[in-house]
Amino acid sequence: MARIVQATRIVFVGLLAAGALAAAAEQPKELNSELARIAKGLQPGAWAEWNTKGWDESLIKMGAAGTVLGYTDRATWDARHHKLHFIGQGHLTPPPRYVTLDEATGQWKVEPTPEWAKPLSWFHAYQNNAMDEARGIFFHHPSHTNMVYRLDIEKNEWTKLPLINGAPLGHGTSMVYFPEMRSLIRFLGGTVYQYSEDTNNWKSLGDKFKCGPYHNMAVYNPVHKAVYFGGGNGSGALYKLTPDGKTAEIKECPMQLAVSAAVLTCDPTSGELIAINAEKAIAYNAKKDEWYPLDRTNWPYSYCTGMATPISNYGVILFACDGPMGKKILIYKHKPAPAAPGK
Repeated sequence: MARIVQATRIVFVGLLAAGALAAAAEQPKELNSELARIAKGLQPGAWAEWNTKGWDESLIKMGAAGTVLGYTDRATWDARHHKLHFIGQGHLTPPPRYVTLDEATGQWKVEPTPEWAKPLSWFHAYQNNAMDEARGIFFHHPSHTNMVYRLDIEKNEWTKLPLINGAPLGHGTSMVYFPEMRSLIRFLGGTVYQYSEDTNNWKSLGDKFKCGPYHNMAVYNPVHKAVYFGGGNGSGALYKLTPDGKTAEIKECPMQLAVSAAVLTCDPTSGELIAINAEKAIAYNAKKDEWYPLDRTNWPYSYCTGMATPISNYGVILFACDGPMGKKILIYKHKPAPAAPGK
């Protein structure tokens, strides 16, 4: 009997150790990098500049018609490999440009154009870059098509997903990866489609969501384990999608949430949504289901052409700017709304 008890204890301890190792493996790792040092030194509500290399005209400019940042507000972050990935295009300046930022070196780089992207004649990034941060899988959906491409970053291999058959086509689409569902969520003009990695297929999650016809937005919230989607031209409507596939409307944003007029991002630490346009900055507190104004006194950032990217490894948001404040990379640590007394 004593041997059985001892063996049971050994198995139990072994399971605990394995669980602890698995949990540790899932946590975003840190590097001894300039970004890490900046993030650790920031107080909530503060900003700092990260002096990266290569964020200049040669990387951003695409002919006389625009920049790689045309009609977009975000890039993606690979927490596993500590790299930013983004594919975008200026107006009528093919082919699309694929750029990365390496945290370890602080270096921006123009990557080789993927073969599938070379024939594309026109599209902007909108919100069509998505990332499975834990595995290092990058996705891109060329807007106005029913195609989605998947990059295994470690293998450097692109593959094509099944076509999004039945979904409406148009520019200004939004796509985001939802890890709890092992799915991509694609949104346009009131219609939501889900690609499940388990079934290797797309299906509709509904087509009656009130929103603008295009320039829609969607963000993944790692704290509340949900995807928030909606917006578009003339609309501040937002919905919450949970891992069980259910949707619910949340408090409407008092700002037009169109990729042509605002930035919508998510603080990776508090889970508050942050929306910024040329006039104001506001945040959404999910527990209270309310939007509240942010104090922009002494902010170094004003709304501009660029992209906001949550950096889960360090609990900050990276703003890659090309506007009134110049070509800068700014790091922001959000200060969420204070908790109610007793909370």
